[in-house]
Amino acid sequence: MANIEMIQEKIGEAIGLEKAAQKAVEELDSRGLLKPEQMKRLSKMRDEASKQEQEMHELVQDLNESDGFQVATIEDKAEETSGQGFKDYGNLFG
Repeated sequence: MANIEMIQEKIGEAIGLEKAAQKAVEELDSRGLLKPEQMKRLSKMRDEASKQEQEMHELVQDLNESDGFQVATIEDKAEETSGQGFKDYGNLFG
């Protein structure tokens, strides 16, 4: 079987990136930096990111039950990645 720790880390990173994308769209919206039609497109992307995040959480639960994946390990990596991704984004706009 593949290295479970590596898989958990990669899943956590993917979840974290989806969270960071959602935060970035919310930040852009709150700053009013984009035209309404641009925000409409970004809002759709935020919704898609939210859906992907939810599907990945469901996958994590399935993997936890079937293969003993550690939900806490995945969530920790997701939070770390999300925080770093949003920090990087924030550096673009100050």
